[in-house]
Amino acid sequence: MGNIKENKSSIEHKPILYRPDVDGLRSIAVLSVILFHIWPHTLTGGFVGVDIFFVISGFLITSILTKELDSGTFTFKAFYTRRIKRILPVFFIVVFCTSIAAYFLLLPNFYLKFVETAVSASVYLSNVYFSKTSDYFALDSNAYPLLHTWSLSVEEQYYLFWPLVLMFLSKYTKKNMWFTVIVITLLFSLSYYFSIYSTAHNTSFGYYSIFSRAFELMVGSVLALLISSPKYKLRISSTVIRLIIANFISGSGFALILASTCFLNENMPFPGYIAIVPTLGAALIIYAGTLSHHSMINRVLMGKFFVAIGLISYSLYLWHWPLLAYWRYLNPDLIIISLKAGLVILIATFVLAIASYFLIELPIKKRRYSFKSAFIQFQLLPLIAIVAMAGLVIKNKGLPNRLSKQAQLQNLFLSGDYCHNISNGNYTNCIFGNKLAKPTNIILFGDSHAGSLSPFWNKVAKQQGVSIKIITTDSCYPLLDDSRKLPSTEPKLSSKSCSNQIKYITEHINDYNTFILAASWERYESGGKMVPSTFMFDSAFESTLKILSNNKKRVIVIGDIPVDSKNIIARIVRTSMLPWAHRYRDLLKLESGTELNQRIEKISLQYPNVYFFNTYDLTVQIKTFPYESGFLLYKDSDHFNQYGSEILADYYLKLTSESQINNLLGINSK
Repeated sequence: MGNIKENKSSIEHKPILYRPDVDGLRSIAVLSVILFHIWPHTLTGGFVGVDIFFVISGFLITSILTKELDSGTFTFKAFYTRRIKRILPVFFIVVFCTSIAAYFLLLPNFYLKFVETAVSASVYLSNVYFSKTSDYFALDSNAYPLLHTWSLSVEEQYYLFWPLVLMFLSKYTKKNMWFTVIVITLLFSLSYYFSIYSTAHNTSFGYYSIFSRAFELMVGSVLALLISSPKYKLRISSTVIRLIIANFISGSGFALILASTCFLNENMPFPGYIAIVPTLGAALIIYAGTLSHHSMINRVLMGKFFVAIGLISYSLYLWHWPLLAYWRYLNPDLIIISLKAGLVILIATFVLAIASYFLIELPIKKRRYSFKSAFIQFQLLPLIAIVAMAGLVIKNKGLPNRLSKQAQLQNLFLSGDYCHNISNGNYTNCIFGNKLAKPTNIILFGDSHAGSLSPFWNKVAKQQGVSIKIITTDSCYPLLDDSRKLPSTEPKLSSKSCSNQIKYITEHINDYNTFILAASWERYESGGKMVPSTFMFDSAFESTLKILSNNKKRVIVIGDIPVDSKNIIARIVRTSMLPWAHRYRDLLKLESGTELNQRIEKISLQYPNVYFFNTYDLTVQIKTFPYESGFLLYKDSDHFNQYGSEILADYYLKLTSESQINNLLGINSK
């Protein structure tokens, strides 16, 4: 196999014939994605723009590879040099700019997540990372300014194996076209089937995985192979007939894309079987352009407006999401972006994209690089810088010293000593209060709401001279596994930490005399959003109380704290590093949750030795609640921060006699 012309300073290649209509199609793809992300209700299926990008990318790259393989000029160095020049310069500029913003804006827990995503994106594994940590359509995805890099990772993973497939087919199957058809059909079918299966059984993995997305790139790749093969060219000499056929094909393709962007929505399983619709639509439009440049749709796409946007589409895609993510991060209470804010983001995206195109993309595209030079400048050095940054941030736990004292207090949920989200099931060191007091007869368990009250009970127990075991896990209801239907059999709902926690409580009933149960009751009570389909929480909760009560255990059920349903607290906390954060204090109105607490209290008091502890009655004693000494007592809309939990304990100890506390906890009077 021949080599392309190479010298110390450059690697050359002959480009394929330029297709302005393909750039026009790029504009449709990127505008669909951006409009969906800014105003999702205006274009509910705009996310399929990414799928259109996949088809275009597969088509263009395979066209180049096929041409070079046929002429014997293909080398991996040349191929990856082009990929590096095309993808990485602007990509790393965006990552660096986003990193600077992260330093000044993100709280430590978000900052830690950010540097993890930056590293994963820089090594083309962000799709793998996000498949394990995020739902693309979930509201909390705004915590990831680099979420959109998942699609770039998919493409780069595809281009690690696809050239090898083409080389194999080019070398060994030239005389046997049927073998080529069988291989490509098999690969396509496997990916398409995997997409359908994984979308149905593991939505997040199915959305991000290269295995469920490869078939979309292959749609473009197969189209390029068909067009490059003389055997499959449409042999119609009549220009009029070719134009009629091209119009029909491009019109059909446009209809498929239009239907996808308008009628699909984020609640539908995707990609799955339906992803073939927009990808086929894109392929039909590209194919129509090879039949005739004068078909109506293709001529429109060749217009200056669409071509211009298509040329900057890569930069548009890279810049739009970080701007949106940071806006949503600072405005978590606003689910819908206003027209004014959306237009500002849109204009900023275009300004940054145009600057990136003319100052970075074009100059680097025109300049010649050897593979070594391109790799060192655009991959190795930026990667080293990002890994170094991530290491520094992770080592220092999100660099909390960036924050003011007020911001640090407001953001601290639990210090590292508390046993929250323990995955290995080892709770030996989860003793608090007076740790030297033996035996430990009291245990607090539940979800993150129980976790937020850990400092409260730690302080109370320490004051009373007793020890207390505290084990809590996110989204883990405080139940006993009496029916073997709890989290261990609900993998979609629960974590290993939760399964281990419930297993421990169930197996160690006889080790404790007093059980303190705390949770975000609204998530579970009466068919709440966290309840598994296999049982009703209310009956399981009553069963837990009955078992504990029948075993002569003292049970304290903690009523939930007042909550901020409008998420204003999140805005206050997240903007605490900014000078205008104080503006939002007057917007904060908490809901007492009285009705819900009364229902939980009614269930609880049906059983002997079960007591209800109403946190709301305690919070009203704090005149400046939810502030104390100018500091916010909440970490977010429904969790006390550690400072708030300890302040609540101070009020409780001041307002309640020692004998009353001892009586509640079942402590023998001194």
